[in-house]
Amino acid sequence: MRINPLVVLLFNIILPLAVMFPGNKYQHIFFLGFAIVTLLISAKFKRLAKFVTIYLVLLGMQHFFISSNAISSKTFGMILMISIQFIPCLMMASILVKDYSPSELISALEPFKIPKPFLVSLAIVVRYMPTFKREFLFMKESMRLRGIPYSIRKPIKSFEYFLVPQLFRCSILADEITSAALTKGITNPKRRTSYYDMRMKAIDSFMCILLIAGTGGFIIWR
Repeated sequence: MRINPLVVLLFNIILPLAVMFPGNKYQHIFFLGFAIVTLLISAKFKRLAKFVTIYLVLLGMQHFFISSNAISSKTFGMILMISIQFIPCLMMASILVKDYSPSELISALEPFKIPKPFLVSLAIVVRYMPTFKREFLFMKESMRLRGIPYSIRKPIKSFEYFLVPQLFRCSILADEITSAALTKGITNPKRRTSYYDMRMKAIDSFMCILLIAGTGGFIIWR
């Protein structure tokens, strides 16, 4: 079953707001459980296993550093604790990045009369994430062939070697995206038709209601 992208977007909007106004200790468990159930419904078992492994490792590291007496360790433990709060957000965002095309995302959002520039920008951002990963691997391989080391021991030099070609690639990709958008009639003022049927199903509506009601309940019930 494919979850509607609107559920994922709603989740990624509500979770950061809920983190800013925490309710009780069960609020994080609710968001984590919601993300786990969503991946289970989508049958993304391998992806879920990876996220659960990362979550448990970070959780163990957090308890280790928090229990330490050193101030620097406690500070790092607090950073890990904040990072753990956003893992459910990454779990849900992986559905948008890996399971939906930009056309599907735009088709799901168009009935809400959202301005077209915002829709196109959102689709480009979502689409660029896997592209960025691929470009990073290409640049790393190119540096290896030229004998240029990429090491965390020299972060400033390594960042310079990475940033310059990335800026050139961004310029080329921007031209390619612009050409593709013009070819697909992005400048046409009329509402576009879509091959994809992205209407909300009963399960999508139920998950949205559950997410809003659960978030509001946990914020009120302290």
